Amino acid sequence: MCRHFQVVSQMENLFDFSPSEILYVSAKNGTNVSSVLEAIIERVPCPQVKLGSPFRARIFDSWFEPYRGPAVCVSVLDGAVVKGQRIRTYHSNCEYEVLEVGIMHPEMRECLYAGQVGYLLTTMKHVQDATVGETLYDLSIERHNLQALPLFRPNASCIYASLYPMDVSEYSILRESVHKLALNDSYNGERIIRLLDASHFPKYPSDIDHFLEPVIKLTILIPNQYAPEVDKLCTEARGERVDWSAMDTESSMQQWKLPFAEVCGDFFERLKRITSGYATYNYQPDGYERAEIDLLVIQINDRPVDEFSQIVPLRVMKERAKLIVRKLREEIPRQQFEVRIKATMGQSKKTIAETVIAPMKKDFTGRLKGNFGEQKAGKERMKQIGRVQIPKEAFVNVLRI
Repeated sequence: MCRHFQVVSQMENLFDFSPSEILYVSAKNGTNVSSVLEAIIERVPCPQVKLGSPFRARIFDSWFEPYRGPAVCVSVLDGAVVKGQRIRTYHSNCEYEVLEVGIMHPEMRECLYAGQVGYLLTTMKHVQDATVGETLYDLSIERHNLQALPLFRPNASCIYASLYPMDVSEYSILRESVHKLALNDSYNGERIIRLLDASHFPKYPSDIDHFLEPVIKLTILIPNQYAPEVDKLCTEARGERVDWSAMDTESSMQQWKLPFAEVCGDFFERLKRITSGYATYNYQPDGYERAEIDLLVIQINDRPVDEFSQIVPLRVMKERAKLIVRKLREEIPRQQFEVRIKATMGQSKKTIAETVIAPMKKDFTGRLKGNFGEQKAGKERMKQIGRVQIPKEAFVNVLRI
């Protein structure tokens, strides 16, 4: 149902727009699209360019062309760029040759001039090198004389899907495919690598003063009728509400502070579900705060399995341990020997949850005379030296809970 009058009222209250500035457009139906083009001509000033100056441009997008490499979308600010020209990036200081020039149709062009928007194919090999906001310039310009443009503010990362290849050999294929997508958000000249998996958890608790976990500031726009469900969801996710304001008589805006670990799973999916898809949200990093967490270690026959181990808040440690142990009992088939599944807390090795999968039973007493004591001892030896066969589906199903 169209709610354009309500949306206009909200925009007036939140952003101080006047009614004459708001255009009623439906891109889906093609309604009033011409008014957008007219408004661009009337309201957006012409770019201030210098045609006679050396080439200078800014990257605003890119995509990967099979067999040809990254296609870089640029806005030309000064001068012109042609095929065969040598150019350089300012922030990463890399040199490339222009192989192809075009406009956004795409059509081949011999040259892009200042004030135009188009694409370049260069000798660039990786789409990650096409950082959004990067400045391209001609080699004739001395670096110290160049007026470089600042990088764009990094986009807020958003989780769309969690992928777990069933075959280990497919990890390299997944990694290559992800690299070809668009990992080209600006990063302010810094590269930070964080190893946050359980296998790198500190081994000596006495060396730890406290833990810090990243938190986010979450802004949610919702109809008022869904406010109780949203409050419950955010509270269960260890959230703290920091602000609330009414947008109009039917909707409100809430701001919450949440641990980032709580929104990495199905949080936003649940938010959309409880609000029937009417929730609009955005979040941004908000530093680090102290956290009461510890390592949950999953052991199978007294052997830790790093793939199942997790870093978990203390208040949900016991519940999480029971859930994983119960799930593994369902997923692991019976073996020829007893399988003991155990969840322990951190380096203290304190057992939180435990279960046993009984071995497959073979009864030979009807035809053979045997020593049951020797059979039992044999199964114990098999348990010590045997490897538990864990189906690949078990790893995926445990990660889903």
